[in-house]
Amino acid sequence: MYIYNFLRIHGNTMGNQKVNIFLFCLLVGFSINAMQEDAMLFKQIYTEHCKKLKNTDIQKKPFFICFSGTPGMGKSTLANKLEDHYKAVKIRTDDVRAIINSLDLQDKKSALSKIQDYLQFFFKEYQCPNKFIIIDASIDRTYTLLFPMLEKNKIPYLVIRLEVDPDTVLKRIQEREKDVKFYLSWMPDARKDYENFLVHNKNKNIIMFDNNNSKPDLKKIYKAVDAYL
Repeated sequence: MYIYNFLRIHGNTMGNQKVNIFLFCLLVGFSINAMQEDAMLFKQIYTEHCKKLKNTDIQKKPFFICFSGTPGMGKSTLANKLEDHYKAVKIRTDDVRAIINSLDLQDKKSALSKIQDYLQFFFKEYQCPNKFIIIDASIDRTYTLLFPMLEKNKIPYLVIRLEVDPDTVLKRIQEREKDVKFYLSWMPDARKDYENFLVHNKNKNIIMFDNNNSKPDLKKIYKAVDAYL
């Protein structure tokens, strides 16, 4: 990045073509090395990640379910129910984080920041018979990367938008999380992403699901999903 900025600012004023070419070659070299390192890292993660996946050998047509919702809205609980009901392959970003933390890496913080890049790598590499995928994570912030990829590959998808009262969300976080302050510190940003998602995606395949009850009406959500299959 430093070399790129240097070229951008001084490239036209240096008057030395050889220096510019040298710096450009350095930039390309660094970029290629970074891409190669990422590919090696993603292959390590992928190998371990596949060991955690269920139902991969069951033949299923391509379909993708994801969630819109903040922490405490019940994404993981519902994802587990959908995984069991449809015998789908569930992807948990928490599993990916755990794998990264288990690897002997010099810069784990940098690796953790590349989870979305890894997920794109995953979908390119994944060749198992079961193409019914459920991602146990909110896509309120990452839909700009996810939707184009799904649409480019002509994979039908459905977004389940969870609706839960703020007081219920707070109660759930307080009951289940050890570091409540951490979650509450970035909840305003998560809420903003949640609200903005619907503003920008009104024409997408979205079903609303009231998940305030600790025992939601699963037949209702199954019927809604079935309508898209």
